[in-house]
Amino acid sequence: MKKRLVAVLVAGLIAFPMVGTSSAHVTRSDAASSTAAPSYGNCTQLHHRWRYGVAKTRRAARRQVNTGHYRPHVSRAGYLANDHLDADNDLTACEVSL
Repeated sequence: MKKRLVAVLVAGLIAFPMVGTSSAHVTRSDAASSTAAPSYGNCTQLHHRWRYGVAKTRRAARRQVNTGHYRPHVSRAGYLANDHLDADNDLTACEVSL
């Protein structure tokens, strides 16, 4: 009985894999536009949102700590919106020294 039930369920999943997924489809551009990070004109404005700057990756944030800076907030979208404020191209915008 269990084998037959499993066989029926597997056959159903194979026959109808896309039921209900077409209406819930969200494209990457739709998701990115609804959660876009703000772009700031200078580091003073950025520090109101992220006190110690913003890093693109956790690795970049860890590098800042190891080189005598406070740990910045990690946000890929936040960094990409403000990468023009990263003067030394270390993947951290507006880092703050200890």
